[in-house]
Amino acid sequence: MITRILPVTAAIFAGALSSANAANVPMNWTGFYAGVNAGYGAALDPVTQSFTPSTNGGYQFAIAPQGWFGGGQLGYNWQTGPLVLGLEADAQGGHASQALCYDFCGVGTFGISQTQTWYATMRGRLGWAYGPVLLYGAGGAAFTTIKTNLSQTLGNTVSGEFSDTRTGWTLGAGVEGVLAGPWSAKIEYLYMDFGSVTHSIPEALLGPAFPVEFSMALREHVVRAGINYHFGAPTTAKAQPVERFVRASPTPDWTGFYVGGNIGYAVQRSPYEQSSDGIVFNQFTFVPGSIGGGIQAGGTLQLDRIALGVEADYQAVRQNQSQCGDFCLPNQSRNISESSGWFATVRGRAGVVWGPAWYYVTGGAAFTNIKTEYVGLDPIPFVQGGFSDSRAGWTVGAGIEAMMWRNWSLKAEYLYMDFGTITHAMPYINGFGPGEEAFSIHVRDHVFRLGLNYHFGGRGVPDESSH
Repeated sequence: MITRILPVTAAIFAGALSSANAANVPMNWTGFYAGVNAGYGAALDPVTQSFTPSTNGGYQFAIAPQGWFGGGQLGYNWQTGPLVLGLEADAQGGHASQALCYDFCGVGTFGISQTQTWYATMRGRLGWAYGPVLLYGAGGAAFTTIKTNLSQTLGNTVSGEFSDTRTGWTLGAGVEGVLAGPWSAKIEYLYMDFGSVTHSIPEALLGPAFPVEFSMALREHVVRAGINYHFGAPTTAKAQPVERFVRASPTPDWTGFYVGGNIGYAVQRSPYEQSSDGIVFNQFTFVPGSIGGGIQAGGTLQLDRIALGVEADYQAVRQNQSQCGDFCLPNQSRNISESSGWFATVRGRAGVVWGPAWYYVTGGAAFTNIKTEYVGLDPIPFVQGGFSDSRAGWTVGAGIEAMMWRNWSLKAEYLYMDFGTITHAMPYINGFGPGEEAFSIHVRDHVFRLGLNYHFGGRGVPDESSH
């Protein structure tokens, strides 16, 4: 499905960009700026645990700290024609954490927790200005400290605490729109990769001669909104203040129907539990991520500065992940996989029109299908099941949409989706005795996407000649 949706989405983007009218009102972004931002970070950290000797197997799972962050940024832009080049640095403080516990052969437990309280980036920005709206990509260096606690309880308890200050890289994209005078607002997505770290603790029963090793890849997805103050406010090519566009009557008019396409990234953060006869023995997190694309359609009613709307969309994704526990050996393992190929939403949108941009919040219903497979081997299957669950849930989010030229608009949007908890129980088979095993997954999704819409009716940003 995604191989059919993505070409359609790309064609919408290419067709709209090729029809851009060079005469729409230009803005001057050149100069220094400073601002503040707030957002949400969700890590995606695959973990491989191995024993000594390696023939004793290990575990494969993921830990996914999440939390809110806020901070400040400063930077400089240089504009030539519609091309905008820039450099931005930011520092963020907050708290993201998660703790997990899982089983050791039914007689002990392992524990792992991660905490992040800050990160910073230094990024180049490359953008394209359409009137008072800037669409940009960004990339550069990222910095953080990750604290990890490891423990094993097997008769006695051993533990280790580790603090890793890391330098990595980051890529992202966003949309920034002039509000009035020297002020602008933005929404952006960043992916950060801090490489991998490896730590070990002694095996609780056998001691330091048999260490237990944990290798972790440190990755993070961040969505945030910010406000900037520009020293030397962005102005039109005729040096007229941006308030001219805010006071236009009205420019643009959002009333009417529209259709469009979008492309973006979706990542789950879905807590997972395994249990045997009602006793929980494993806690992991599913964090499948995927590039996706889709289509949307909706209608909007503008009442002076307030715009209200309804939108429906369908997205194709390839979110899938497998996890393995209980030694992960060919003749003794528990394996579970979870996948999703699509989601759809029906949402209301409400917000404030400021100049050519609409700053909105959104919320409504979300739909998806989740497929899960579970098998326990020792060495033949002792428990097994495959399931397909169609789910209805809810979604909330926010975004910026700006009229770029004629009847085309560009938007950057974040959505959080919650599809509730999926639970399945499976009886033991092949003579492994009475009782059952069960698993539950609380399916949550974070989505950041860029979209283009074509509006039937209404009025887009006029040509400069119309002023």
